[in-house]
Amino acid sequence: MDYAGFLARQEEIYARFRAEQDALRQEGSIPDAVATGRKGGICIVLLPEVTVAQALSDLSGRLASALPTISYPPENIHTTISDHGVADGRVVADDDATLARISETVARSTRDHLAVLRACKIDLGQPLANRSTVIFPGVPNAAFLDLAEMIQSACATEGIELRLPWGGHSTIARFRHAVAVQDLAPFWKILEDAPRLGNQHPVALEIRSFTCTENTFLMHTHTRIEPT
Repeated sequence: MDYAGFLARQEEIYARFRAEQDALRQEGSIPDAVATGRKGGICIVLLPEVTVAQALSDLSGRLASALPTISYPPENIHTTISDHGVADGRVVADDDATLARISETVARSTRDHLAVLRACKIDLGQPLANRSTVIFPGVPNAAFLDLAEMIQSACATEGIELRLPWGGHSTIARFRHAVAVQDLAPFWKILEDAPRLGNQHPVALEIRSFTCTENTFLMHTHTRIEPT
């Protein structure tokens, strides 16, 4: 995929979020499928600067204090590069063989091309919500796609199939239960007060396992690669 095609596809998905945000105003929220399915798996993620992670986590916490949403602590704020083996009810063991292969392959490939990781940049906009999820949309630069394609190619040589990311967003909340339209007033006020964060450079790439339940989103780091 070329960079222009990537941005066009990302914008299509953001446009769907904006359309569903109107539906959220008119019909209320629905439970998020990741939470209700108790999904788990392996993921490759970029981590933002500490101040960005804290700002997004603070907003996530405010939402969870006012509404039945899953909150994200600062260490779980991320942008996904890819994932593998995501399934309902899955719990990835620390000694999982595929996790070890992905960790080794991604770490080797990324460390051989640290300049690509260093060049990554994401311009974060204002939050968007559909009927089940709240994200901070981001517009990543071309290096983001280069990094994702490099990782995808390296894993493919090891027989591991990874998807490319659809965009450069960060999820900050997932609805645990349906919320009626009349009860969403605090939600819109919190989103209106969201900070404008702008361009940020990821501080690390990590290979993690994750598990989502109805109440929590848990992540465990297995490998970390920093751009310096």
